[in-house]
Amino acid sequence: MNGLLIAWTPQRHVHALTAAVRSAMLGALVLLLPFVTALPTQSLQLAQHSRLLLLAPPAWFMGVERVLLGHREAYFLQLAQLAAVGLASVVVIALGSYATLYRRFDRVMLHSFGVSRRRARRCVVAENPAGAAVRDFTAATLRRSALHQGVVIGLSACGVALAMNTLLRSGMVTWLRGFDVSHREILGAITWIPFPLIGVLGIAARASLALPIEPKANWVFRMTERDAFRVDQLHAAERMITLFAALIPVALTLPIQWIVAGPRAIVASAMTAGFGFLWVEALLRDWRRIPFTCSYMPGKHTVAQSVLTGLSLFLIVSTIGSAIETASLRGPSSTPVLVIVAVLSVVALALRRRRRRKWREMPLVFDDEWPSDVQLLQLS
Repeated sequence: MNGLLIAWTPQRHVHALTAAVRSAMLGALVLLLPFVTALPTQSLQLAQHSRLLLLAPPAWFMGVERVLLGHREAYFLQLAQLAAVGLASVVVIALGSYATLYRRFDRVMLHSFGVSRRRARRCVVAENPAGAAVRDFTAATLRRSALHQGVVIGLSACGVALAMNTLLRSGMVTWLRGFDVSHREILGAITWIPFPLIGVLGIAARASLALPIEPKANWVFRMTERDAFRVDQLHAAERMITLFAALIPVALTLPIQWIVAGPRAIVASAMTAGFGFLWVEALLRDWRRIPFTCSYMPGKHTVAQSVLTGLSLFLIVSTIGSAIETASLRGPSSTPVLVIVAVLSVVALALRRRRRRKWREMPLVFDDEWPSDVQLLQLS
């Protein structure tokens, strides 16, 4: 697919499109892992010669193995034929596309690294030019950089795959097909899945924004830093992390909860949003950097410490949050849950105001610091 894109895509779009497709393929691979790991449990469908397994490439090569062992059933022969066609198609496309690119060496080495330029837009000058500049810079970097796309999509796909695996194990698909499944297990699954989405998607967004694209180029923002519009410059990071940590989890889980619980799912989604906005404030607690402009030093804490702290926090919050959301879907009244949502909203708003006040007072950070470094108060 990468070879075909480089060969046939217009030159001005090659770099951005190939980066996006590689990131999308990485995300799709991670999302397919729960289905791949569930294949060994599909022995009944295999014995019944289910047509659904014809869509699973691992089953194709199992058919090849059966044919090589001497089985001549029509079903296994069909699986083996699909494996042969699939393998041959991939080999032909790959060899053909890269043979074409070998003959067009200039396109691979020169034109594929060109950057597409948008046409200048004629519009009224923005009321907030500093914030608009950082917003466009953030969007352009995410659109063009395969590294940052890979971090966002790869980590986010891990969270989505974890949620999907929970739904599959709870029997959600079986229940949708009309079979009798424990409603309690399904409720437990749909009220738990928002929390891995909130946690992992928020971390993915923050990790991507923290990675520098070209550290030496941050002199532009160093020279133009002003107290008056520092908060506006930092809004781009706030918007992106809010999107991933709060809005996307609500958008992904509300339809599923609505299918199971009906209109009461709105209350559960409000609870999801409340925890999501609190997680946004936790991720932005020490954030004072313009996206992609600050140096990054990994390994500030030991792996054991980071894993233990993160896992403990996740288990505590997800257990409490899931119990509250389950109560909102099963309880006779939603009033106590609405009170909890109101409390979470007030706390999130208070933390947001405190964070923005700190942004106005503290300068931007362009060099990452170790936790053991002496922090200067800069009072004079």
